[in-house]
Amino acid sequence: MLLSQGAGMALAAGIANHNQISGIIALSGWLEDEWLCASELAHGANVRVFIAHGSEDAIIEIDNGRQAYDELLALGYDVTFHEFDGGHEVPEEVIHAVEQWMKLAPEEGAADD
Repeated sequence: MLLSQGAGMALAAGIANHNQISGIIALSGWLEDEWLCASELAHGANVRVFIAHGSEDAIIEIDNGRQAYDELLALGYDVTFHEFDGGHEVPEEVIHAVEQWMKLAPEEGAADD
């Protein structure tokens, strides 16, 4: 779980290495298209993504988080966006939302019905 610039780097590194991870948690960050090529973005859609951003964030504007969500959703990613009242922070509400998101993760090796 990474905040701010770390969130942008987590998105880029996670998507670029999509075959090695199952999910990315990005808090108050952005998706930097210049850090990824189009094929990496297209092929990384197997990675689940959780993005949270404060509506009052004065450091990284919330539109950056919304744009990352919209772009990944359009590419077919399983992406969750959690907007909260607050600034450039990680309130307890976000920790709980992340925990719930993680509990919904498909189990490794689970049999399909």
